[in-house]
Amino acid sequence: MNSSGEETELSISKGLSAYVRTRLQLVSIETHEALAHFQGKLAPILIALVCATSVYFLILLALVSWLGKFLATLTDNPLVGWELAAILFAILHLLTILAMKKAITSKPKNPLFEYSKAELERDREWLQKNKPKKTNS
Repeated sequence: MNSSGEETELSISKGLSAYVRTRLQLVSIETHEALAHFQGKLAPILIALVCATSVYFLILLALVSWLGKFLATLTDNPLVGWELAAILFAILHLLTILAMKKAITSKPKNPLFEYSKAELERDREWLQKNKPKKTNS
């Protein structure tokens, strides 16, 4: 090492670049593994989603029909029937959408990534504390 401390600065920058490069390689490997795993599950997930949606709509249609027939037996009004049942279910779905929108847009109670932020702050403090001093020789 010479008196200016350049060798120390080079070793710190080399170590830091090796650390970052290694972390990026690890993230890349894990991302590829997760993607391969997800691709194997994508077709069954889509098929299950289509089937679940179909079942939901068939049950909804049956409920609208039954409720419409029930409402029609209560009154002689031609406007009361499956149409009113469909409107009631539509209102129920709209209320559900509004409740879900509120849940989605609400801010989290606890701050996100608090452990990662704390770790980065500790790293930043360590780097500042162990920063090599330049000498004017």
